[in-house]
Amino acid sequence: MRTRRLPLLPLAIAIVVLLLPPLAAVRALAVPGAYEGRVLDAVTGRPIADALVTVGSTVSRTDRDGMFRIAGEGGRLAVRAVGYRRAALPAEDLAGKPALLRLPPHTVNGACDA
Repeated sequence: MRTRRLPLLPLAIAIVVLLLPPLAAVRALAVPGAYEGRVLDAVTGRPIADALVTVGSTVSRTDRDGMFRIAGEGGRLAVRAVGYRRAALPAEDLAGKPALLRLPPHTVNGACDA
């Protein structure tokens, strides 16, 4: 009597197809988001150095050109700097593209306090 062998390729493909979605979900949860961008003065367009950028509990600062890179888990990217109003964006809006945040200066009676 001859035994019949099942083709292994269709079985292997079926296993991969069934396992890929759960593995991708686990990977997405384990890898924090990575964001980059620039922070500018909303009035002058000049870069804001040393602004604080946060995602979840991760904090970074902008460089002298207003540029930042940050990786962290959280629902929003927030920015603040001395003399400026705070700004925040939903992290999901920034997926795969650089952020450009323009912070308006604090004002007193319509005039900048800086």
